Amino acid sequence: METKLLNLEDVNNKLQCFGFTVIHFAPPKGSIKTEDFNRLYLVKREDGKSTIVKLVDFARMPFGRIGSLLTIPATGLLANVWREQWRRKYPATTDDTEMAVYCYIRHTSYGERS
Repeated sequence: METKLLNLEDVNNKLQCFGFTVIHFAPPKGSIKTEDFNRLYLVKREDGKSTIVKLVDFARMPFGRIGSLLTIPATGLLANVWREQWRRKYPATTDDTEMAVYCYIRHTSYGERS
C-alpha cells in the first residue's frame, strides 16, 4: 500500500512526539475504513523534514463535548480557549457539529540530522 500525503499543522510541536491527536470536522460517515488504520501517511513538516505516521484510533463526538483532555495534547490549549479560537475560524460551528479526534503514532522520520 502506498503512502498517502496528510496535511497536518504542527500545533503544540506534536509532530515531534511519538503519538499525538488531531481534532477536526468529522469526515462523512463510512469514509474511515479499516484499511486507513494500516496505511502510512507522509506529513511534511514546516522545518523541511518529513514524518511518517500511522492512524491508530478515531472517534466522533459533538463539538460541545470536546474537553481539555483532548484539546491540550492536540493543541496545547484548554478546551474553552480552543473552542473560542475554533469558532472564530469556523463561525458556523455549533455545539452539535460533529467533530473527529484522530490518534496517530509516528512510524519513522526522514531528514533527521545525526
